[in-house]
Amino acid sequence: GELHGTAQRAGGQIEVSRGHDEARQGAVSSSPVEVQGLGQVLVEVNADDKKHHSTGPASPISQIVQLDKSRGTDDTKQDKSSASASSKPPKEVVMQEIDQFNIKAEINPMIEVEKQQEKLSIMKAHLPFVRLVFLGILAGWWLGLGVLLVCVMSGGIPVDIRAAWPMLPKIVTGFLFPVGISLITLIGGELFTGNSMCMLIGLWAGRVTLFELLYNWIIVLITNFVGATSTVYFFGYLTELFWAEPWHSYIVGIAVSKIALKPGVAFLRAIAANALVCSCILLGQSARDMIGKLAAMWFPIMMFACTGFEHSIANMAFVPLGLFYGADADWRNWLYQNLLLVIVGNTVGGGIVIGGAEYFLFDWTRLLANVQDQQTALVRPAAPAAVVDEESGLTIGGRASWELAG
Repeated sequence: GELHGTAQRAGGQIEVSRGHDEARQGAVSSSPVEVQGLGQVLVEVNADDKKHHSTGPASPISQIVQLDKSRGTDDTKQDKSSASASSKPPKEVVMQEIDQFNIKAEINPMIEVEKQQEKLSIMKAHLPFVRLVFLGILAGWWLGLGVLLVCVMSGGIPVDIRAAWPMLPKIVTGFLFPVGISLITLIGGELFTGNSMCMLIGLWAGRVTLFELLYNWIIVLITNFVGATSTVYFFGYLTELFWAEPWHSYIVGIAVSKIALKPGVAFLRAIAANALVCSCILLGQSARDMIGKLAAMWFPIMMFACTGFEHSIANMAFVPLGLFYGADADWRNWLYQNLLLVIVGNTVGGGIVIGGAEYFLFDWTRLLANVQDQQTALVRPAAPAAVVDEESGLTIGGRASWELAG
């Protein structure tokens, strides 16, 4: 029998008819159907529906996809357009196939890592003072132990070999220094260089205030200094680990070379250092198991340590250790000529470079929306048209009333 259906277009009902469907029971058949006012449409009808509506109005139609929207053309143009359209899959079908094509990730997607940084900024901003101080000292402790390990192993290379092969101490440093950062990330601690990224992301996202950011940075920076310096003093100096050669010359040489850096050089090295450290933190959060986290965090720290970039909290351990052992340098020169510049450079590298890239990589539309809102606020709307009240004869609206109200 003849199968009837309806297609909704522009608020009107258009009758759709098709001849007998010869498909098997339960199958879905589709063929172009001539529809008055629509051209040709593709009608897919389930054969199960026919037995319920062999006659009568409005048989259920599984899907109607328009193939040719041209109206008022001759039969030749309609045939050509329908033939070309039928050779391509409908856009809706293609989009459904794309949505279903998902790769199962074995790591946390970076967009989720960015959202986790926003949540961490809230947590960090609301830490109790005593806990924040404790975690800041703990981070300095872990990093100070990592510095002692590096000095023992790299400084143990004989002086003549270090002079002939200067990359050997750097290789050992790069291999071992990630221990300190890994302990902070996995066990616990508040590290200033990592917070420079996290708190700035939270500020841009509106999760924390500027006061909360500065409060966290200042407390964590001071406590990191206390933790790192006290660690190398009690466990590196009072234990007399480095009085003998070749260790003594190694740690003294590190302190002198860092203090002697030009201000611009120290600043630029600090940018690159914390960019790599914050990349290490992001990669560690993207991994889902212990081995993955350790492997992901190891490479960026190795890069910064081998290249000799400047990390402010690491310098709080390296330089005081050399000064404790009699390095020909001054504490004041280190604080003003090296440490402050390195802190600023670390903030730029970790907070602005990596933090900004991580945030605006996924939330750049917020920045554009804010700019558009500011531009819209600066543009004054046009004055409404004046309307004359017939009863009172007064003019309502217009530029005068608009100026008064605005």
